[in-house]
Amino acid sequence: MIKPRRRFQAGLESLEGKALMSAIPVVTPATLNSVLKSIDRAAGTYAKTHNATQFDAALSAISHKLPYGHDQLFPTWQDDESIYDPGTPGSGLAMVKQLKLDVKDYIQSAVEDGSVRIKGSWAGISMASSAGTATPAAVPVLTGSTYNSVLKSIDRAAGTYAKTHNATQFDAALSAISHKLPYGHDQLFPTWQDDESIYDPGTPGSGLAMVKQLKVDLKDYVQSSVSDGTIRVR
Repeated sequence: MIKPRRRFQAGLESLEGKALMSAIPVVTPATLNSVLKSIDRAAGTYAKTHNATQFDAALSAISHKLPYGHDQLFPTWQDDESIYDPGTPGSGLAMVKQLKLDVKDYIQSAVEDGSVRIKGSWAGISMASSAGTATPAAVPVLTGSTYNSVLKSIDRAAGTYAKTHNATQFDAALSAISHKLPYGHDQLFPTWQDDESIYDPGTPGSGLAMVKQLKVDLKDYVQSSVSDGTIRVR
């Protein structure tokens, strides 16, 4: 069971008629996609290492991508961890399926109780709680030239990384690149940070695999952001 999460409410009477306004955090489909992909990557590593402590720590980190996720969703995920049994065929897939179902249930219940609001329309997640409160805003534009600039910047940063093996410097470079995209640092950069783990200096081809995944996640981010109306392209 997911514990009731805190709600932002205006204490009109208790504050002598003065409304207490609190910003309600937003979850976008890009955030959800990032969380789902991170679960897959963490589960894939778990299947190879069977390191339960490491997997629990990975889920803890992933939960922070969602508003109040560590306090409200992570305990449920910890219960889900018990589904996996190395000796039981299919238990890993069953665990991953449950982890993802709990993500969607968490977002749906959070929207319904007003703890968070979402942009766009997702199957199975009601927009009723946030549709009436959304504030119209100018939708940022992503141009083709900016997109191409990001792709080239990824190549340059990865090329430098291959020479220096300086992970901190590479992470900082991706952070700077993500700022070129609308909401990129908040929504895409965490996914890129997960992608960094793909590279292993001792594994041939892992650098190219990492760069490929960085670019795939970039494309997915743009497509989902355009679909949910967070950004527009021209």
